[in-house]
Amino acid sequence: MKPATLELEITESAMMLDPARALRIIQDIARLGVRIAIDDFGTGYSSHGYLRDLPVNALKLDKTFVMGMQASADDRIIVESTARMAHALKLEVVAEGVESAWDANFLAAAGYDVGQGYFYSAALPAVRCRDWILQYNGRPARPIVRDRELGYLT
Repeated sequence: MKPATLELEITESAMMLDPARALRIIQDIARLGVRIAIDDFGTGYSSHGYLRDLPVNALKLDKTFVMGMQASADDRIIVESTARMAHALKLEVVAEGVESAWDANFLAAAGYDVGQGYFYSAALPAVRCRDWILQYNGRPARPIVRDRELGYLT
């Protein structure tokens, strides 16, 4: 498996427990070629300087902002400005908590690269996830076989 096919999600609050150590570990992981995403962005108290200095690929905006944005102009401002900032830093921006077509449309217009949430699907076990992806992409599912050497489904 190629390292770039993996993405490690690190919560913003976990990084703040020991920022210097977290920076070293994240840099080591990034040197391996593994993608790094900051999860639950906006819920911690990290400095934007860490965001600037960390070798991350993506920001995942916490669902609390997305789920409140239809009723709250302040949440909409946070959602939009986070997308602009992430793209200016050349990061992919992901919205968590997408639960309606309104959410999906607003986020697309705001420039979000990816949306996650019940609007698309509830959490699925790996076997069902594979079939969902194939269906979503308009391809028929192939029979699932177990890879004896690697021990996972292909």
